[in-house]
Amino acid sequence: MRGEQQLWMREQPIMEAPRSKRSRAEAGEKRSRSAAAVRLSDADRELFERLRAWRAETARAASVPAYVVFPDATLVGIADSRPGTLEELAEISGVGKAKLERYGDQVLEIVESEVAASP
Repeated sequence: MRGEQQLWMREQPIMEAPRSKRSRAEAGEKRSRSAAAVRLSDADRELFERLRAWRAETARAASVPAYVVFPDATLVGIADSRPGTLEELAEISGVGKAKLERYGDQVLEIVESEVAASP
């Protein structure tokens, strides 16, 4: 490096991160709605939103991410089928034995209150 030898280095091009075609507002809007929830009826979507609010509270209390309680797809399945018993709830994808024991009664209360409030 004292000029005794010639050193050749290849110049690396600066790569820019690809830009999204969506604006940040659109991206946030998309995050707030699950793709599966879009296919729900208005009444089912109300139940889905109540279940999401319950899930957020439950996850916050347990200091875990919301999807650990139930993923959106499971909440959509619950809102769509509106189970009335633990057995019916257990048939929904994403509701295993542990989650059924831990959250089953709470979920059924939410579903029951939504069904009672619906005409």
